[in-house]
Amino acid sequence: MRRRLTSWPEESVPPPTSTAPPRPSFPKGLLIPWHAALRDRNAPDAVLRALARIEDPGTAVVVCGQQPGIWGGPLYSLYKAATAVAWADRLTAAGAPAVAVFWMGADDADWDEIAWGTVPRSDLGLLRERWTSPLPTARHWVGSAGLAPAVPEEAAGGPPPSGVMAALARGTVAETFAAFLESLLGDRGLLVLDARWPEVREAGRPLWERYIDDHEAIAEAVGEQGRAAFGAGEEPPIRGEEAARGLFPLDGERREDLDPGEWQGEVRRRLAADGGRSLAASVVLRAPLQDFLLGPQAQIVGRGEAAYLRQLHPVYRRLEIREPVRIERLHATLVPAGVLPRERLRDAVEDPEAYVAERAQDAVPAGLRAALPDLRKTIRTRLEDLTGSAATWATDLGQLGASAARKIDQQMNRLADAVDRKARQSLYAEEPRLRHVPEFLRPRRGPQDRGLSAITAPLLLGEAAGETVLAAAAAHLDRLHDGVRHHVAIEVNDA
Repeated sequence: MRRRLTSWPEESVPPPTSTAPPRPSFPKGLLIPWHAALRDRNAPDAVLRALARIEDPGTAVVVCGQQPGIWGGPLYSLYKAATAVAWADRLTAAGAPAVAVFWMGADDADWDEIAWGTVPRSDLGLLRERWTSPLPTARHWVGSAGLAPAVPEEAAGGPPPSGVMAALARGTVAETFAAFLESLLGDRGLLVLDARWPEVREAGRPLWERYIDDHEAIAEAVGEQGRAAFGAGEEPPIRGEEAARGLFPLDGERREDLDPGEWQGEVRRRLAADGGRSLAASVVLRAPLQDFLLGPQAQIVGRGEAAYLRQLHPVYRRLEIREPVRIERLHATLVPAGVLPRERLRDAVEDPEAYVAERAQDAVPAGLRAALPDLRKTIRTRLEDLTGSAATWATDLGQLGASAARKIDQQMNRLADAVDRKARQSLYAEEPRLRHVPEFLRPRRGPQDRGLSAITAPLLLGEAAGETVLAAAAAHLDRLHDGVRHHVAIEVNDA
């Protein structure tokens, strides 16, 4: 199996900075659950060495994050992780030792957002699954769900590599997700931190105390930032009530639904009673908590995530937390090189429907292809001439002519559709996978990395999936360093 990377420019961007300022002291309490989790998963030695280095404030941290998902979550989760590892490698090569950390939001409670999986079949058609929550309540943390379904046998590429297979059998959504990332990038030292650990919330106590004393002003500032974004044409990710509450009181692993009038008193009571172990960060404080604890040099983000973080600028300012450099993640598309010619990759990725339609037209005999638009043009011209010359003699002929034109257009469209169907039948008979190329490249007309599961990468790229995606991430960062964001095509050739 051969793999090749191709890229094309999308937009000029400011090059990211590689300066790595010193971090605050790492919370020692986090090391205990982290070591235990890595031992339980038999994490690679490189991951254990990375955890040992993170205690040193001279070691820079590059962070990214996402909720855990089934079958590795969306493909962009893997692209985020690979970009973080690649940026940490760049910092280390430049003389600033660095490690990559994936902040796994296993304490998220939005089951509908994570309970799906999509993988391709060998013909590039898509297999979609959606799972019912096994959790006791709708507000329960998704990471603890006992659900680890196998990949269907009819998925493209056959069974995934053995390391990925072992990861998929871990038992819970969070354990499977963490083991999946380690199976692909663990040999490069990727660390996965589980936000469910009570030690994470306990280490956040100083932040909670700062927040609760200033929460009303913070909510107003977040709302104002959102209104400014809306005025500039950007939809604010955080709205109304979301901005007002930065902490969720917990009942075990379930978010409690409190009356707004009780919220502040309950949060203060819990801070005094258990140091914040029974409080979880909401959308207002998740990123600030991450950066308060880890002090990262850089955070790898998607475009929507960047908009959310911009709205949090006032939270960082008021809580006196240094914001990391925000670096856009790898944007890539897996493409079947045996189906798409290299010189047409960009056309196919950006508008696969138009690409296939053009290929289908190539199957239409040249004479017929030229005759159809000529016939339509001739009929329209003759009809316009007829109604125009008769307009002064019989005014109702203009209306009749317009009606006739509409009916003729309908019939011409039917004729063109029949030709297109025949052309596509001929094209698909010769190249069957082209039938499903549009849906594979842009599932439901959206980006592939949002519509396919991350397990697709090892299914199509085999044992070299981690290495290949990491090479794509390094190429992406090279282009960013030059001030241009590129889209990367990762070609998969089964020949």
